[in-house]
Amino acid sequence: MKKEIALQHSRWVSQSAIASFIATAVDGIVFSALFQIFHTSVSSMAFFGAFAGGITHFFLVKFWVFRIHHQRLSKEIILYSSVSFVCFVLQSFGVGWFHTIGISASISWLITKVLVFMMWSYPLQRLLVFPKEKTVATHPNIS
Repeated sequence: MKKEIALQHSRWVSQSAIASFIATAVDGIVFSALFQIFHTSVSSMAFFGAFAGGITHFFLVKFWVFRIHHQRLSKEIILYSSVSFVCFVLQSFGVGWFHTIGISASISWLITKVLVFMMWSYPLQRLLVFPKEKTVATHPNIS
């Protein structure tokens, strides 16, 4: 039983990391495309890119990673948005802090991204936003 739970948890973490990577790619593609097309405010294009990436991540995590179909969508959106907002704040401050202690901007971004994912984003998405109703042992879809 403990081995099944550990295996399921490692699948969730791996799939969640892949979902984050895909969402980040969507964010970057949308940002770049909109900026190339409209040649306007970088901040506005970053907002639309982040919004597209957030929507992508929400649905990947909901249906592919945790396979959740039983909760109200409005509740999930509110919880997901709250967790994501705190991720944004933590990421912003973390990158700034690491950079002020002499770490390059790119490495600061990467370190902060991993720390926020492992210590905030993944745990809260798993336990609060998309909680499982059944245990792994009784869940028919653990793959």
